[in-house]
Amino acid sequence: LAPLMGSGYWIAECVQAAGCSMVHGTKGGHSRVIERASMLADADLILLAPCGFSLERTRAELSSLQLLQSDEWRALPAVRSGAVAVADGNLYFNRSSCGVVEAAEIVAEAAHPELRGLFGHHGRHWVSLSELDAFCDRDGAASPTKPV
Repeated sequence: LAPLMGSGYWIAECVQAAGCSMVHGTKGGHSRVIERASMLADADLILLAPCGFSLERTRAELSSLQLLQSDEWRALPAVRSGAVAVADGNLYFNRSSCGVVEAAEIVAEAAHPELRGLFGHHGRHWVSLSELDAFCDRDGAASPTKPV
């Protein structure tokens, strides 16, 4: 999250399979640094799924970085329309694996409201940003950090 990064490699293919296109990333390309939040102005949906981060860890990092409080972030059209989702970057967006189909399903559920919950991922492996606090504060929620 610091810095924000686009996605490339196989994630662009998941996005395409979900019927979407990427603003910052290309199939087989490298993940590029997004130098300013304003570079996301053309995005219809912003999906936050940092590599190696669970939903709970992403929430803790967002709080620590104060990204969501910045005027630049709040001015983004996707943010103003509530089209921001947070997904489990550790299990589904960290590396290509047998979870690649699930990653495409998560993108589809997040991007297409009529598909929300169709594959069973909403509320388990991804939530809208407005649902993140409730998800992380629920009984049985994982700790935002791993024991060392």
